Amino acid sequence: MYHNEQNGYSVLRILSDEGECPVATGCVPFPAPGETVELYGKWIDHPTYGEQFTIRQAERLLPDDPDDIVAYLSSGVIPGIGPATAVRMVETFGEQTLAVLESAPERIAGIRGVTRVRALEMGESFRRQNGIRRLMEFFTHHRLPEHLALRLHQLFGDQARDFLEQNPYLLLQDPFHLPFTDVDRFAGALGIADDAPCRMDAAVCYELSFNAEQGHVYLPRQALLDATVSMLDGMGEEIGAALERLLAEGAVVADGQDGRDACYLAYLHRAESYVAERMSAMASTPFARGVEADVLTRIFGQLALPPADKQKQAVEMSAAERLMLLTGGPGTGKTTTVRAILMLSYQQNEKVLLAAPTGRAARRLTELTGAEAHTVHRLLETAFEPETGALVFRKNEKDPLEADLVILDETSMIDICLMEALLRALPAGARLVMVGDPDQLPAVGPGNVLADLLKCDAISRVRLTEIFRQAAESQIILSAHEVNRGDTPPLDRKDGDFFFLSRTSPSAVHETLAELCQTRLPQRMGIQPWQIQVLTPTRRGPAGTKTLNGLLQAALNPPAPEKKERRSFDTVFRVGDRVMQTRNDYDLAWESPDGTSGRGVFNGDIGTVEAIDTADESMTVLYDNGLVRYPFDLLNELELAYAMTVHKSQGSEYDAVLLSVSPCSPKLLTRRVLYTAITRAKKLLILVGEREVIDQMIQNKRSYGRYGALAARVKRLTGEAP
Repeated sequence: MYHNEQNGYSVLRILSDEGECPVATGCVPFPAPGETVELYGKWIDHPTYGEQFTIRQAERLLPDDPDDIVAYLSSGVIPGIGPATAVRMVETFGEQTLAVLESAPERIAGIRGVTRVRALEMGESFRRQNGIRRLMEFFTHHRLPEHLALRLHQLFGDQARDFLEQNPYLLLQDPFHLPFTDVDRFAGALGIADDAPCRMDAAVCYELSFNAEQGHVYLPRQALLDATVSMLDGMGEEIGAALERLLAEGAVVADGQDGRDACYLAYLHRAESYVAERMSAMASTPFARGVEADVLTRIFGQLALPPADKQKQAVEMSAAERLMLLTGGPGTGKTTTVRAILMLSYQQNEKVLLAAPTGRAARRLTELTGAEAHTVHRLLETAFEPETGALVFRKNEKDPLEADLVILDETSMIDICLMEALLRALPAGARLVMVGDPDQLPAVGPGNVLADLLKCDAISRVRLTEIFRQAAESQIILSAHEVNRGDTPPLDRKDGDFFFLSRTSPSAVHETLAELCQTRLPQRMGIQPWQIQVLTPTRRGPAGTKTLNGLLQAALNPPAPEKKERRSFDTVFRVGDRVMQTRNDYDLAWESPDGTSGRGVFNGDIGTVEAIDTADESMTVLYDNGLVRYPFDLLNELELAYAMTVHKSQGSEYDAVLLSVSPCSPKLLTRRVLYTAITRAKKLLILVGEREVIDQMIQNKRSYGRYGALAARVKRLTGEAP
């Protein structure tokens, strides 16, 4: 009745031995009339479609009765075979028809109307479907996500299962990214020994990959060995041998650059080395174009803003240096300076490109400057290659960007890999201006690019410090600077744009946040729920995003008979929900209302659930750039976004921010987290919780370090003392 080729989901009507015709739904790839199936699952009473059988596992036999074979082939399951051809094939080969189709399709060319080319195409299609079907059944049997079977078959074709059985740990890698515990369980079921080399190698690489997700570009050798031994509960000698094997193969690179015995995944070593080399070269070869004083006066006059000396210095430096850093806190004029740099470049007929790490940051940059900005991924024309499973950037050394100047905003969010990709696409003669606030949280990915570059004296920079008069009228901006200095801002204000509401219990915090979003701000201040963002330092516990999202979903988008919903693990998604993508997925397709389309949805993108289709087993989400259809198997890439962590809010601004300041892990209650949260608010900031927590955050200056050697490399290449 229905089949989705992307994820194998099917709606079937089954003729049972008792002569009944129930409906069954589940993962049954490429079904066709005539097959014999044994289905395992449970009966449910669907609210719309009535009684159905939900399939947990399916065992299938292709038909061997001539009439069933005709029905199977006549269904259109094999392109190029219609009812008439199906009858002639069965008349010729009888019960052996499907065996001939799979192993000797050239014999079908003898049938009237079938050429040799067409016969071979039929055989190839049949073999492909059989391979995918068997592979998906294999995944189902081992409780692995069925949709990944299609991706695996795209990469390895008919050899996919052989590759998987030889080394199941390839499911840890791109583009699968399954947790180690799940893959290790699967490997054990296949009989992979605990001390198998493929298991040891995978554990070492997984430990490096896991720590890369925590921000580390490398791990010291002993820390890597200790962490891997702990994960596997022993096997120290075997793990040491695995590391030596990976070093010999080049999958892991050892480098003493940072004064440590550092171990890198090969791609991270390449990225850090290239960024250091390219930036050192740019810093060592100034552009040396001067700017006349009257030109600067005219530009700032057109902006109708009196410039500070450092703003003038920054504009001059942008013309004279191939690489410069422009930093400063809120209200210090970074945006005005960027606009002045743009105006100067336009006057000199230069091609300028503006970029930011996230879609929200790029939209904000467009709004503030009036010039079109792109995400770095879209600027570089990011694509996913199904043949290799690799992420590629169409723009690179062979096909660089067309630009004289690239301005990169929110640089604190840029990790080492994205920085490498941008530099590889930067033309040899182009200049790069990197704009950011080093006091905000670092990138989610590996590396701390902006902070590392600020340690290098050879790289030109301007730090804006003066708070302009208009910005000084905002208590939000003044409070951000007070927090950054280690001072507690006044918390007893009754007017302005900054408020603190003291609540000493989790239930009181919850009640206040829901009330503010649902009634108080919309009714008293005209701020609607979609203009409000609740932030919290943590994902877990009473103050965590999981708890707050459930609470806010119930308040702002409660269940209703007309609203479809879908449960994915412990989250219920409902039409109208605000949701966020939680990982980069370069293969998801989007289509905008104007007809343009593309691929790629990125970590942190925010959208709204538009539709849930139970027949199609999909959920449609509306993002700023267009609609994206998620098969139900991919809903684990989404989470509710009524509340989000401060880390996830980087690069964005919201009309109103409600920040939960409640007890949680001391590691998360830091000055930098509080400062970043405050700077996300444009018009209104309300802190809800305990004053003691605010004081604790302001006093906690601790910054958890990241293993990386970018600064050391740049200093060495530029001759600067370490």
